[in-house]
Amino acid sequence: MDLSSINLGDIAMALAFVAGAIGSISVIYKTIAKVAGKALSNLLEKHLKTITDNQETLVKDVRALRSELSQNNLQTARLDLTQALRHAPKEHKAILDLAWHYFIELGGNTYETGLFKEWAEKEGVDISYILEQMAHRQPN
Repeated sequence: MDLSSINLGDIAMALAFVAGAIGSISVIYKTIAKVAGKALSNLLEKHLKTITDNQETLVKDVRALRSELSQNNLQTARLDLTQALRHAPKEHKAILDLAWHYFIELGGNTYETGLFKEWAEKEGVDISYILEQMAHRQPN
């Protein structure tokens, strides 16, 4: 091709062709991006739903485990206190610590109160501070 025969009209036509091609490619790219974006969005949404559902199940399971652990801690503390009252009644500090843990920290019910009061009376131990705290924790 002889470049000397190219005129301004040929250049304008070539530029128009290139601009049209660029425009077409741009439209095709946007269309593909839109379709791919929707597909990716749907895929991501599907996977996120699975993750969210699993997370909700895990939260429920953790709550149940915490509740069971709390009950287990309460039962263990009750057994520890009962055993100490029966088998080591002279260990006043240890028993008072166990009683505080059971009645106050864990919110143990009054199941052990009778046995605890009997021990305190027999051993001459002041448990009034524990009983006062228990009274404050009782529902009115």
